[in-house]
Amino acid sequence: MLASTAVTAFIALATLSWLALSKKRFKLPPGPKPLPVIGNVLQVPKGHEWLQYARWGKEYGPILYLNFLGERVFILNSQQAAVDILEKNMNVYSDRPRNMVMASELIGWNRAVALNPGGAQHRRLRRLLSKSLNSTAVRDYRSLQEQSAQTLVRLLLQSPKDFLKHIRATVGQSIVNISYGHDVKIKDEDYIDYAEHVHEVFGIAAKPYAFLVDLVPFREYYFQVSAAYHTL
Repeated sequence: MLASTAVTAFIALATLSWLALSKKRFKLPPGPKPLPVIGNVLQVPKGHEWLQYARWGKEYGPILYLNFLGERVFILNSQQAAVDILEKNMNVYSDRPRNMVMASELIGWNRAVALNPGGAQHRRLRRLLSKSLNSTAVRDYRSLQEQSAQTLVRLLLQSPKDFLKHIRATVGQSIVNISYGHDVKIKDEDYIDYAEHVHEVFGIAAKPYAFLVDLVPFREYYFQVSAAYHTL
């Protein structure tokens, strides 16, 4: 009984949220006509969605508007549009995406710089990166880069067919050494394997709108209702 009540409340909240959002009239870019409540969700393919975005771009222009269950999504279909909005107006549009709740809030990748929301913490992280990766600081890494390049050439001469493996190992060695101060041996790639596995999992979790929690714009209310339900 309690579970059915929670589900009913959730559906009612979804409908009210959609009605509230639909009443707000903003001048939005053109795009395909959305369906009630669900918007354009069913019009976007599950794979190679960028091809559909490109087709819509030819029809609607360089800036495309979509609606995913009340979530407003803007697709930039040209380099010029990306430069004008994301570079020339970066102070206005520099916020992080909110359609990756699974990857950022639930798994915890919002602690990383790329997904960390704007604010004091983000500025502090950016300062730390700039201190280590600015044009002057990177000169200290030249010897490390030269060593990795020499190792790569030697490995390519020994077994040229394994060039992808050699590139992966030597580049990974440089990245790990610069980032964490560890010297990774070429024949011992456990550290690099682990890093690649983490990024593979992140790629799955960060796929735009792959999970319901990424789609629902009123998800924060759902978490509150769910937490209250489990405490009963």
